[in-house]
Amino acid sequence: MVKKEDPGEMTFRERVREVIQAGGKSGEISRQTGIPLGTLNKYVALTSTPSVLNVLKIAKAVGLTVEQLAGGDFATLETTAT
Repeated sequence: MVKKEDPGEMTFRERVREVIQAGGKSGEISRQTGIPLGTLNKYVALTSTPSVLNVLKIAKAVGLTVEQLAGGDFATLETTAT
């Protein structure tokens, strides 16, 4: 289970990590987005920051807008991600 943190307290990279983990297996997100699994793992480990294009791909894969991801609004994630 993904630890729920206050999105207002999270950095952008932490929010990206949160949606990757909440959106399912990294391998599935990699398949949906075309982002290499190693790259996604770097985002989860907070050792790399995603490009704008990869943020767009990740947001789309988990059913969020870029604005929701940037602002930390994950309320819709649990209902849209399968």
